[in-house]
Amino acid sequence: MDLVEVEVNEPTEEAPQATSESEAQDIVDTIAECGSDVLRAECLGAQVTPTAELFNAEELSSGEGMSSKEQASVIEGSSIAGAFRIINYVNKPHVIHYYTGLINYEHFNMIMNILGDSVNDLQYYPDKMSKSQKLLEPEDELFLTLMKLRHNFDYFDLAERFQISKSLASNIFITWVNLLYCVFKDINIWPSQSSNVNYEKFKGNNVPSTIIIDCSEFNIEKPSNPVAQQLTWSSYKNRNTVKVLIGINRSGAVIFISDAHGGSISDRELFERSGLIDLLRGGDVILCDRGFNIQDLVAHKNVKISVPAFLKKGVNQFEPNQLKHSKKVSHDRIHVERVIGLGKTYEILNNQICTEHIHLAGRIIFVCYMLANMRPNIVHPLLSF
Repeated sequence: MDLVEVEVNEPTEEAPQATSESEAQDIVDTIAECGSDVLRAECLGAQVTPTAELFNAEELSSGEGMSSKEQASVIEGSSIAGAFRIINYVNKPHVIHYYTGLINYEHFNMIMNILGDSVNDLQYYPDKMSKSQKLLEPEDELFLTLMKLRHNFDYFDLAERFQISKSLASNIFITWVNLLYCVFKDINIWPSQSSNVNYEKFKGNNVPSTIIIDCSEFNIEKPSNPVAQQLTWSSYKNRNTVKVLIGINRSGAVIFISDAHGGSISDRELFERSGLIDLLRGGDVILCDRGFNIQDLVAHKNVKISVPAFLKKGVNQFEPNQLKHSKKVSHDRIHVERVIGLGKTYEILNNQICTEHIHLAGRIIFVCYMLANMRPNIVHPLLSF
C-alpha cells in the first residue's frame, strides 16, 4: 500500500479557496488508502476533535484519572480508526465471498446470530483476556477468523489489515475457532428417520443410501516428537498427515465429521473409532469404497454396506449386473469426493497445517466443513432425488 503524504499549510488571514464537491471527493478517494478518518473528515469540512483534546494534557502525561487499559485504548484509538472492518463491505457481496467464502453480509450475519450472546463473554487464549481489553468488535473478530480459514493469511498480514498485533491476531483466531467448534458441534446434522425412509423409497438410477462416507487426509508440519511422527506418518501420502472420516447424504450435505486421527490409522480403524456406528439404525445403508472392510462392524445393527463389486479369484470380468451396480455406486460416491474438495477450498486445509495449529487440526477441519455446509449445494437437486 502506497502511503500518501498530505502537506498541511499554516492558516493565513486570506479567505481559503473554495473546493468543489467533485474535487473534495477526489481527495477523499486519494487518501482513503491511508486509513485516516480524521483526514477524510477534514476534506469534507467536518469538525474533528483530536484525541489529545478529549483529555487533559496533564492527565495524558501522568495517566491520572485513567486506568492502564484506558490509557492503552487512547494510544491505540487513532491507529485502528481506518482498519480492515466488515462494516465496510456490507454492500459488497463479492468482497465478502472472496474473503470468507460466504455469499453476502446477510449470510455472515446469520453465523453471528447462531453464535448468539456468547461472542460478548469470551475468555481469550491463552491468558483469558477480558472484554475490556478488546480492540475489535465481535463481528470483526469473526471476519478475521474466516479470512484466516479461507485464505490462510499469515498473522503478520492479518495484523496489518486489522491494525492489531500479531499475537492478538493469533489469540483471536484460536479463541474463535474453539467457539465456532463448540457451537457448531451442538447442531444436530444427522438426518432423521423419516428422511432415511425417503431415500430408501427412491427408485431412480442411483443406489439408495443413508450416508456416503470417505476418509480424507490433511498435511501437517512434521512433529518434533518421534512418537507423534510415527503416528501421523501416512504411507499413502508419504508425509505427515491427520485423517478424518467425512459422511454426506445424497443431496451433498455433510452429516458426519469424525475427530482427527494420525495419518497412520487405517480406514477401518478410523470408522470403528469415529462414533458413526452409534448413530446408525436398522435398515440404514452405507455407501463407500472397496477399502472399507466394515461389514462385520455394523452387522449387529442390520446395516447394509454398498460397495463396488469385487472380481473373484480366477474371474476375469464382471457379470453385467455387477458392472451395472458398480457404476451406480461410483456415480453416487463421487459426490463425497466433491464435497471433500469443497471443504479444501479453505486454504488452511489445502496447505500444510502449521505446528502452532496441530492441536486444533480436528476443530479447524470440523469448522471448515460446517461452513462448507452453508454454501450453495454442489449436487444438483435432480441428481439427489
